[in-house]
Order: sequence, then C-alpha cells, then structure tokens
Amino acid sequence: DYRYFPEPDLPPLLAESALVERARAALPEPPGARRARFSSQYGLTDYDAGVLTASKPCADYFEAVVRAVGARSAKQAANWLQSELFARLNAQGLALSACPVAPERLGELVLLIDRGTISGKLGKEVFARMWETGKAPSALVDELGLAQVSDPGTVGRWVEEALAENPKAVADVRAGRERAVLALVGAVMKKSKGRANPDLVNKLIKEKLS
Repeated sequence: DYRYFPEPDLPPLLAESALVERARAALPEPPGARRARFSSQYGLTDYDAGVLTASKPCADYFEAVVRAVGARSAKQAANWLQSELFARLNAQGLALSACPVAPERLGELVLLIDRGTISGKLGKEVFARMWETGKAPSALVDELGLAQVSDPGTVGRWVEEALAENPKAVADVRAGRERAVLALVGAVMKKSKGRANPDLVNKLIKEKLS
C-alpha cells in the first residue's frame, strides 16, 4: 500500500500532442481570461467586462449580440445589455434564460441605431415593443413609422416652423446663449415626434441663425 511508488503494472500514458490540443480547446474559457479578452478585443472598460463575464450565460449572450453587430459596435451592445435589458430582467425577476429578446434581435436594434435608421431615444421605445411582442425591430420600425428622417427639405421645414414658434429662444441664440439651441432642437424633435435626425436639426438651426 505504498502509494508513492510507481505502479509497475501500469504502462506510461503517452498522449499525442494533437489529442492534448483538442482536449485543451474543449475546455471552457476561464472567467478571468474571458474578462481580459473582452477588454482587449472589444475595448470595454474593466468594469463593463467584469459585469458581462459575471456569469457564463451573460457572457455568451453578449458575444452572440457582438456576432450580429460586429466588434465595432461591441460597446453599444454592452451598454444596451447593462441598461435596458438588465433593467427589465431585474424589474420582472427573470433570469437571462427567460429573456424574450434573442441576442440576434438586440443586435439588429443596435445596428438600426448605429446606421441612423432610428434615434437612440426611439430605440428604447422599439426595445419595449420587442420585449412585449417578440417582433423584429425592423418590423416594428416600419409598423410604427419610427424611421429617422434625414431629408434636409423635410427637416428644414420643421426647423423653420420651430423657429417661428419660439422667438424668445431664437433671440437668445442670436444673443450668444448657446444653451437656447437645445430648446429649439427639442421643439423640432417634438414637432417631428422624435423622428428628425438630431445632428441635422442642430446643423440647420445654427445655419439659419448664423
């Protein structure tokens, strides 16, 4: 019973390097290594990477979203998970496995915002409808008429109407009060029901009041 002696009846186990590599590849990525990779590969902060790798299901969901949107939009994907998606899961006491929004659908929503099809504000409205209905974001954008308007002519008309209806804010802008521009942008966004491209609105207001 001297267990520290070699067992003479057991031959040496010689494993081929290919077998060892296959076994190593089959092992799950350690959380610490995955956290470090999220920071280096996707440009996430240490905090964000830590939150997203706190559990394997969460890390897997995030990477499924990234596969749908591409690494360039990984930060936006991380923001959506940590704000809108986690908030709804917590509010309803749901585990991620019970999430009604598939990662591919969330990725589609992130791309719609990144491409300027809808604004981030309207994206939250679309996400709420996705959660309730299970519909694809592109279908909801069409159904609800939420596509962002970037046509200079259309947005220009909204800007002109907002300027005419807000003479005090116009006077404040011309007097050098830059914050008044925000009030005018808000007026245009309200008039367009949130669909006007905010960057174009800001540009046209400054052009018309310069």
